[in-house]
Amino acid sequence: MFKSGRLAFFAVLLLAPAMTAFADNPGQVLYDQAQLARRQGHEQRAVALYDQLVAGYAHAPDWRVRQWAVKALLGKGGINARRGRFNQAILIYEAVDSIFGNDPALEVRKAVFAAKLARADMLGRVGRRAEQYAVLDQAIDRYGSDSNAGIRSWAVEALNTEALIDLRAKRLWDAIGRYAEVEHRFGDDRQLTVRREVAKAAYMRYSLMGRAGKLSEAIKGFDAIDRNYGSDPDEELREVAAQSLLNKARSLKKKGRNKPALVVLDDIERRFGTLNSPGIEQILRKTQALRSKILGL
Repeated sequence: MFKSGRLAFFAVLLLAPAMTAFADNPGQVLYDQAQLARRQGHEQRAVALYDQLVAGYAHAPDWRVRQWAVKALLGKGGINARRGRFNQAILIYEAVDSIFGNDPALEVRKAVFAAKLARADMLGRVGRRAEQYAVLDQAIDRYGSDSNAGIRSWAVEALNTEALIDLRAKRLWDAIGRYAEVEHRFGDDRQLTVRREVAKAAYMRYSLMGRAGKLSEAIKGFDAIDRNYGSDPDEELREVAAQSLLNKARSLKKKGRNKPALVVLDDIERRFGTLNSPGIEQILRKTQALRSKILGL
């Protein structure tokens, strides 16, 4: 058994990180306490701590403290959303933009953007579609040219979200137009995270054109995706290219051009057959299934 002096030493040693955190960043300490209360099911306690954090540190001069205040509002909004209090959550997410919308700190800007997306989601849930589009448009316009690639990729994601909303509302051509806008606005961006979102948007655009019966246009689009991304060093982009080629083969089959479709399927297996990823493996299985269907096996 340790003597009392050594117990005191180890107690100080164990408490030192928390004490240092409190001295350096009181916002994080309060936030961690709120998150702990939330995990333990004490949401009312968590909300009280969030409120205390916002009241005390929303205007702190150090962004490393301010970031925990904006995250506290996100946490409070999340609790209200989980309880089905969507309109209350909307007001909280609006407060994020009101208080922190012009904050230059990167971590704060990320949180503000997240609040905009969450607010748009809540507006959709209560049927306020026009406002939902308006919030997403604001996010795209404000952050689409951001210096941070991660935030720009979220702006692309917001535009893709608008397209998905159109699809759910069965506005097929509106969705196609929004996916085309992604390529138009962000197609020249060289950052990987943005390029991935642009590639996915292009894939969705031409897949929907195929669904709309525009098979020739879809085939040309899938070829363009393959030219842009088929030899890219990024595995995720090559996967989009492989999936596009698979859809090209399906489109050719629909046009009754089985021979060219089989050539495309052979090309997929030759070029992508050695890649080891769950996504590529699934594409290869679908490639084999489509070949069997064409050949009547």
